[in-house]
Amino acid sequence: MYKGIVNSSYFQDFDGRYRLTLVSKPAGAADPVFEPYNNTLFTNATTTISNLNMPGEYVFKIKADTYTGTVGAFLDEEYACSGSSLEGTFSVFVSAQVGANAGSAQTLIGTSQTTFNGNNPGVATGEWTLLSKPVGATDPVIATPSAYNTSVTGFNSPGTYTFTWTVTTGTCTSTSNKTKKIINATAGEDSGADFWVKSDDAGAIATAWKDHSSNADNIPNVGGITLSPADRAHNFHPYTTEYSASKYFYNTNSVLNTTNVYTDPSMRSSVSVFSAVRPTAANAIGRITGIDDDANASEPGISINSGMPHIYKYFGNGGAQANSNTMSAANAFTVNKSSVFSAIQDQSLNSGRGERILGLDGTYETFNLGSTTNTFNVLGKHLKIGFAGWDSPGAFPGDIMEVLWFKRALTPNEQSRVNSYLAVKNGTTLNENYLSTDSNIVWDRTMNTGYNNNIFGIARDNITLLHQKQSGSTNIGQKLVISTTGFADSNSANATGLASDLQFLMTGDNGLKQSLITPLSYTTGSNGATNYRFESIWKVQNTNTVSTVTVAWPKSVKNLYLVQSPDAAFEDTDTFTPMTTEVTVNGVVYNTANVILANGQYFTFAGFEQAPGGVAGPDFWVKSD
Repeated sequence: MYKGIVNSSYFQDFDGRYRLTLVSKPAGAADPVFEPYNNTLFTNATTTISNLNMPGEYVFKIKADTYTGTVGAFLDEEYACSGSSLEGTFSVFVSAQVGANAGSAQTLIGTSQTTFNGNNPGVATGEWTLLSKPVGATDPVIATPSAYNTSVTGFNSPGTYTFTWTVTTGTCTSTSNKTKKIINATAGEDSGADFWVKSDDAGAIATAWKDHSSNADNIPNVGGITLSPADRAHNFHPYTTEYSASKYFYNTNSVLNTTNVYTDPSMRSSVSVFSAVRPTAANAIGRITGIDDDANASEPGISINSGMPHIYKYFGNGGAQANSNTMSAANAFTVNKSSVFSAIQDQSLNSGRGERILGLDGTYETFNLGSTTNTFNVLGKHLKIGFAGWDSPGAFPGDIMEVLWFKRALTPNEQSRVNSYLAVKNGTTLNENYLSTDSNIVWDRTMNTGYNNNIFGIARDNITLLHQKQSGSTNIGQKLVISTTGFADSNSANATGLASDLQFLMTGDNGLKQSLITPLSYTTGSNGATNYRFESIWKVQNTNTVSTVTVAWPKSVKNLYLVQSPDAAFEDTDTFTPMTTEVTVNGVVYNTANVILANGQYFTFAGFEQAPGGVAGPDFWVKSD
């Protein structure tokens, strides 16, 4: 207006500006920075104030001013005429930007809901939105999108979902993404289990013995099999038993196959079958599980045959060869001991003619089918557990804890992971390394040479639904139990879990006598003096820092101590923990101690025993006095 807009000759020398000065600022704040004075013409629509580095109120004065002092008091007269002041104040309020943090990524196993835990936006506002989802999946339902800790339901499809947490402070926004990986639980993290039942789930048989594979094809209960209560012999899990010709599981329409026509080429397949079983009769015969186009469940059939692991499958082509294979007598089942039995038919081996690999507790025997043409099948829709006819007929003579079918040949690594999962759950000693689902060695037989007897442990491995909170070897005569501090009548009743996924605390012993044999004098403990320790020594492999656990031994030893040592040479300078606390589990009174068992540590037990002539460890001693 003053420079040539209305009249190019009017007030040519006048140059009006706004002068900005700081009145006050938040404590500790730096001085704001203004644009140069010669950039603040009246005709400028905006100006920038920077370096507002602290939240709070900044107060500024603004004054209409002349840049050229020779012009005269034109502004003074103009403002006086209008009744306005040449100067005034204004405030700028600075708020701290709240950054968004959606929280860590999560993996959900076997569940369709979760709770988000983003950061609390405080005075700002937040909102959850769905960014991406698996193809074909429905949108999950966010209960309260504006709440940082809202519940979310409807994760009904496996795959990865991504959500965005947006925090808005004034006109400023900050975003953070969170992924949810939804997977079906898998044994040993081997994908594609086609059938999976297990008896360690809570509840009655109708809810506990269900198919955990993605097929969710539950197998009907014939004759009323019940779930037996958990006990020490089954590593504190329930189990199924008392199978007979009238009591078993039988699905006449299994989804393992789409047809019951035995010539259909869709049934030509390699297969891997796993079971955790406990025979209770010597030299017995009976079916664990099988499938067929009829009730015989023999195509293939997985059985115990005269006390040994056995598989039958009629080949249907090729020259004369055995339709079945049985492991050698050296690898027979042990009566009243939980075992892991695997049977794999791999069509790709032997130049495409196939091989069978039978395994019992990590010991394997391979059966090469020679040069004859062969095609493996998984035949029919009649799936059975616990009883069948034809080859090795009859009811399984004992207890069945778990059964898995894969319609493919598992790799050696996958087989070991499934074996490890089943062994840790059932207190079974394997003749191979124990692996977690990420293939980490959680019990290394080479590193622990000399201590590979009676191996067991507690563990948490989410992807395989393993949370063994208390455990002991289920080998004959074993008494030691290690538990979280919630030691209870069953694993499910133990309310104290391991803190983190992929934690394993495993132990094995040197195979010597678990009784007071070796001299060890200790006289300064609160539980009385000792004169001997167990001949047996245990070694520990602790993965991902399992903390305090309960070590339990049935009450029977006087002045009992748990003795921990960095090496296998025990002395009175090692750590002696009195086992004075008594806990009754399944009717058995245990002496217990709560300790941390460090990785690579050794432990044993010490106590006081009277001995004839000072010779400890008699196996029988009666005296008439």
